[in-house]
Amino acid sequence: NLETNDYFCIYDPDECVASNNEVYATPAQTKAAGFDCDCSEVHVTACKTESDRVMCAVNKAACNQSYMYKMTPHTQRVDRESGVDNLDCRLCRKSNTVKPTPSPTKFG
Repeated sequence: NLETNDYFCIYDPDECVASNNEVYATPAQTKAAGFDCDCSEVHVTACKTESDRVMCAVNKAACNQSYMYKMTPHTQRVDRESGVDNLDCRLCRKSNTVKPTPSPTKFG
């Protein structure tokens, strides 16, 4: 939320509406505010079967048909904060982009 400086990175902006108090900010807006949403910070949809088998997907449409329950990033966060579940689907596990070194860089 740009007004509260509380950032929660998600892959699919359509999933912002789940909480009614989140506002989608573009990647350029979050970067301008000093928050970097690298892939390890980007939350995605969780797909669950009746037997609690979990798969992470970029959005609900990407869930396999055998996965009956689709949990938005917001739902996952609420469940984690309330102690119901610790599910936390991310676009990647670690940032794989090295932060640039300040110039000038000396070689040799």
